[in-house]
Amino acid sequence: MKKIIQNIMLLTALLVLTGCPGDDDDSVGCFSCLYEQQRTGCNNSNYSDWEERSITIDEPRDDLDPEQFCKESFPATDIECAAGCCVSFRYRNVRVGPCQ
Repeated sequence: MKKIIQNIMLLTALLVLTGCPGDDDDSVGCFSCLYEQQRTGCNNSNYSDWEERSITIDEPRDDLDPEQFCKESFPATDIECAAGCCVSFRYRNVRVGPCQ
């Protein structure tokens, strides 16, 4: 009898950790952010030609849907600076695509 109770407790713990079969899971799986990008060189204002790019998101943030995630990750303009070098970016046509 003690063994049966231990097995039931173990099964219950596993179901809680992994989710019960049939539970509706609203989490989003893998997706891609597709976008076009221009960038400058280090510390200059000359932008490159537009280039098609994509990034695969395997584990998205739970509080954002894929469309929100992509739009927040690739705003219209952005700048990144490191070691005295700043590169400016422009993004357009940001959209969600399938997992790649």
